[in-house]
Amino acid sequence: MSASARRKSSGAGKAWNALDNYILLLTIKPPANLISGQGVCKVCIGIANLHAAPYYSSSMKLLSALALTILMPGLALADHHGSKDKDGFFELFNGKSLDGWTINESPDSWKVSDGKIIVKGPRSHLFYTGKVNKANFKNFEAKLQVLTKKGANAGFYFHTKFQKDGWPKKGFEAQINATQGDPKKTGSLYGVRNVMNTAPHKDEEWFDYHIAVRGNKITIKVNGKTTIEYTQPEGGPTKAERGGFDRFLDSGTFAIQCHDPGSEVHIRSVKVKPLK
Repeated sequence: MSASARRKSSGAGKAWNALDNYILLLTIKPPANLISGQGVCKVCIGIANLHAAPYYSSSMKLLSALALTILMPGLALADHHGSKDKDGFFELFNGKSLDGWTINESPDSWKVSDGKIIVKGPRSHLFYTGKVNKANFKNFEAKLQVLTKKGANAGFYFHTKFQKDGWPKKGFEAQINATQGDPKKTGSLYGVRNVMNTAPHKDEEWFDYHIAVRGNKITIKVNGKTTIEYTQPEGGPTKAERGGFDRFLDSGTFAIQCHDPGSEVHIRSVKVKPLK
């Protein structure tokens, strides 16, 4: 009796046939959430185990191998930069290393400890150069979890690009500063629209930072409260607002700023949701 016949004559025959159909469906049209999410890991392992089952037909082994081929890119995506969560956000920081990020100068200004990026040292910028959206974002929502130490200054750049040193020339900066001497505080679109003198959060407390770009509109929120809504006019910010920088809505990557040796900032999450 053939393996296929033995399988069909067994009490589990109906279950095996249903599994065959499922593998066939995965091969023809794999669900998008499996390709980009954590579910792909379990599915791939399950298929691999079943592939070795003694009563699994040779034709379905071939189909299961094809299904694994289709799903493996999703497994690689999950491994490199986390899966998309239920709200469509990708976590850009894996909590263990700076994989997917590139430091431009003063590398000792950055370290990862206890699941956090510790930002402290001479001027430096950490640019996202990973695989999510090919590190190029136009319309997006970004969510960070940030803690500042007393007297700290930092920033989160968007629509920027990597440069070897200096303050990033391209893009906008969402300011991070509760008590440092600069009067422009957290929640500011630095130099363009500013929250002056009083920050909407306290040092030594984690806060949620939300930056969104949709078309020509930038929205910044701290702990769920809107601090800035800015609509870029035709021609962009004024010369004074640009301050010698290329502050124009375009597209680009993200960067985290280490401002100075006297500043210490902790970041434990950097999430982004690309928008159309």
